[in-house]
Amino acid sequence: MTRRNAGDGSLYFREDKQLWVAQYNGVYRYSKDKDRAKQKLRELLSTAHDSKPENITVSTLLDQWLEHAAPNLKSATIKRYREAIRIHIKPSAVGKARVATLTAYQVQQQYSKWLSQSISPNTIYLVHTVLSGAFKRAAKWQLANSNIIRDVDPPKVHRKEIEVFSPIEVKHIITVAQGERLEAAYILALSTGMRGGEIFSLQPQDYDNGKLSIRRTLVNNSTEIGSPKSKNSYRTIQLPAIAKDALEQHLHRSNRGGQWVFPSRVGTTLFYHNFIRFHWRPLLQRAGVNYRNFHVCRHYVVSELIHRGLPISSIARYVGDTEVTILRTYSHLINGRESLVPAAMDDVLA
Repeated sequence: MTRRNAGDGSLYFREDKQLWVAQYNGVYRYSKDKDRAKQKLRELLSTAHDSKPENITVSTLLDQWLEHAAPNLKSATIKRYREAIRIHIKPSAVGKARVATLTAYQVQQQYSKWLSQSISPNTIYLVHTVLSGAFKRAAKWQLANSNIIRDVDPPKVHRKEIEVFSPIEVKHIITVAQGERLEAAYILALSTGMRGGEIFSLQPQDYDNGKLSIRRTLVNNSTEIGSPKSKNSYRTIQLPAIAKDALEQHLHRSNRGGQWVFPSRVGTTLFYHNFIRFHWRPLLQRAGVNYRNFHVCRHYVVSELIHRGLPISSIARYVGDTEVTILRTYSHLINGRESLVPAAMDDVLA
């Protein structure tokens, strides 16, 4: 048998096992057939070639990065990242490019191509977030000289002005909800700004003498129990009187020793789509209120608190968010209020 060059692996027959052996760099593959053994050797050499740092593609980097980052990400975030990688990045020229040679210009060109294909700026911004995280890690792993994504401009995302209920609409909703099985859930949403997943993952022990502890949330369309959205979302809040009374009455009526405060008919957590379809949407119809998603209850609470002049930091802590998010999301409610400053200072100095 002709001797192979160094780095080409080896192919030989073992008499004791009556098998052909393909070997490269300490890895062995066995086969009864010589041609099959040759194929296995070619696969070993191809894998070794692709695994060299200078040959790693963006697709391979993304797989390795997501595996590395997954323990620190929520399951819903992992799902969104995987979809962005699978649907948009891997099939593109960026996904097929080598990490070591990809340029910021090429990525920028890909963004422009996606925009011309009517892919939304929100989706491209998500892709940008994924690529930025992956290339930041690539630079630390010395697979790239730097995080080239820092030099790429993502498309501007135009945020829609948030919708809120009017006070009269809220009164109609609360009136129509009286006596319903989920009345206390609606009142919690419209008086505390709690997220839907936080409300429907409440357990009886979370409530104590007018205070409610938020320690978990529903994720993946209510199929799993997860930790709150962020560290700011872990909180204990003092309930308004209307929410306190409604929750205590609900707990008294449903004193069945179940695990959840607002369970489904069979005792599990409420499936969120079913809640919207069979409870929330019909409630709004009976109240004569145009349909808005359940999260608008949160927007209603925050906007009312801002209108009443409460400090942004206090509002953020109460609803489990950051001051930055509140300022960004509700900036249209805050901008222009600087006109109140002169009168306020006149009152102070008069």
